[in-house]
Amino acid sequence: MYWLARRVVIAFFTLITVLTIGFILLRLMPGNPIQAYVYQQIAQGVPPSIAYSRAKMFYAIYPQKPILEQYFDYIRSVFHGNFGRSFQYGGIPAMQIVLHALPWTVFTLSIALVIQFVVGVLIGMVIAYRHGTKIDSIVTLLLMGWRAIPDYIVGIIVLIFLGVQLHLFPYRGEISPGVAPGPTIWDFFNFIRDALWHAALPIITYVLVGFPGWALAMRGSTINVLGEDYIAVAEIRGLPSRRISITYVGRNAILPLFTSFMITLGYMFGGSHFIEWLFTYRGIGYFFLMSVWARDYAVVQACLTIEVLAVIVGVTLADVLYGLLDPRVRVAGEAR
Repeated sequence: MYWLARRVVIAFFTLITVLTIGFILLRLMPGNPIQAYVYQQIAQGVPPSIAYSRAKMFYAIYPQKPILEQYFDYIRSVFHGNFGRSFQYGGIPAMQIVLHALPWTVFTLSIALVIQFVVGVLIGMVIAYRHGTKIDSIVTLLLMGWRAIPDYIVGIIVLIFLGVQLHLFPYRGEISPGVAPGPTIWDFFNFIRDALWHAALPIITYVLVGFPGWALAMRGSTINVLGEDYIAVAEIRGLPSRRISITYVGRNAILPLFTSFMITLGYMFGGSHFIEWLFTYRGIGYFFLMSVWARDYAVVQACLTIEVLAVIVGVTLADVLYGLLDPRVRVAGEAR
């Protein structure tokens, strides 16, 4: 009980600290919502005089408050779930935008995260069993080089070849016009199929970007486990190689990755900003990036709050579940 109470207190102060830093950095950025709105209108061909008159109208609707008052309003909004209204999207509540975008981000990233984790773990175990060979050296070098490529570069390559050149998948939007989950099972199946078809390129990009990190982590963890004494004892006892690989090596090697997996689940709610923007996939990352450019404070703060809360919950769950999976951690915690 003490451990849980301590984790809750730490999570609370972590939340306040991170949100405060985000609030300050957002306000320190050059420009403000009114200037961003004027520039956006001019870029769309609106005459400067009309753009400034529209900006004055928005300024009258959303008066600028002192910075300290804005901060306390923001902290109150975190606990009330009301982050104000969006400048960029015509006064729509910011939380409504986030709730619309969140399912699309969770849909793509949850599928991609499971695929990249499974693929990475399998590749990592295979090359770990060939530690010290040329195959291990070559594959490890390739994985390290591939991991260094930025995600938006991979996304551009996927978009050009699979979307533009080969026309295998759509590269804009998250659903076809007019497609919606209907009252019948067939309508719902068509909706899921169309959603997967549109999400294919972002998912492929996420998998290509993410699996090298899991593979390298699993390789290092497996090599460490292979050097343990209980592995040698299991081999001397004549246990089947498959049982040793799965029960003794795989289970213990994957434990360190499990914590990272749970933390990554938290980051999932933040989306991948540039990938969603690149494919015009309107998830959390897309709206966050567009709102930063527009200085739409309400939407940015709503997205940031959801992401921070998800990461904190993911880290806490990782601590709890790691103790359940590894009795040594649980015993150490009880001893304290």
